[in-house]
Amino acid sequence: MGKRATIEFIGLKAIIVCLVLQGLSISAKGQVDSVSLRQYCPTKEWQRGATCASYATAYTALSIMHNVLNNNADESSSSFKAFSYGFVASKMKMEKPWRIRIRSKCGLKATADHALRVLAGSGTVEYKYFKDYCACNKVDAQISQAQAYRTKQHEELDRDVLTDLQYTEKIKDFLKLQVPVVASINQIKAFGSTHNALVRIPEEYVKPDDINTNHVVCIIGFNDKIANGSFLIKNNYSNWGKGGFSYISYSDMMKIIGSSYRIVL
Repeated sequence: MGKRATIEFIGLKAIIVCLVLQGLSISAKGQVDSVSLRQYCPTKEWQRGATCASYATAYTALSIMHNVLNNNADESSSSFKAFSYGFVASKMKMEKPWRIRIRSKCGLKATADHALRVLAGSGTVEYKYFKDYCACNKVDAQISQAQAYRTKQHEELDRDVLTDLQYTEKIKDFLKLQVPVVASINQIKAFGSTHNALVRIPEEYVKPDDINTNHVVCIIGFNDKIANGSFLIKNNYSNWGKGGFSYISYSDMMKIIGSSYRIVL
């Protein structure tokens, strides 16, 4: 092997090692065939109340993005980010008309889009400073600190103009950039009750023409080799899947996903 070829080979090995450390793996054809952002995901707190929209967007997705940005995969580190979903849930409730606000709990009838708009408009604080999952009376005292973590915007992945295959690939493209994807889904029983490392939707389940969503999760990775290709899901409960994580095949995910979003810091 010549000197130039040796240098190029060493350089390629260095790139591969770097990608593996970042949670990416490369196939024999040089394509990224798996990504996992699990090492950047906080796991010490879980959803309380009906706060799935704020939990998946703030505690999971936003935390992952800041930990990726800071290259921090050590949850025991004091600089590892875990953001308050309760601050976002409380702010969402405060933005509702008062007649609805006095009769509802934080998170009820909330959407991922609303949670993401709160992150862009008000931001949030780290979980250690706002541990309540619903405390509207504490929001104003934290509002100035929350501004530091406002997001620039969020983008909805337009499913209506894409085939299932195109939609799957678009989600994977963001994951390859180490950007988690927030997903509003129809959490049917087979999904919500799983305790396995792989969610399986019954073959007889037919995707409705109009998917009514009732839950929000975060897609934090994919693996082309699991079940002919699967997404890695971080759900909001420690007793779901395996410690809150599970894979679901691309085809099964397309049966229950209604909309999805990516955050721009």
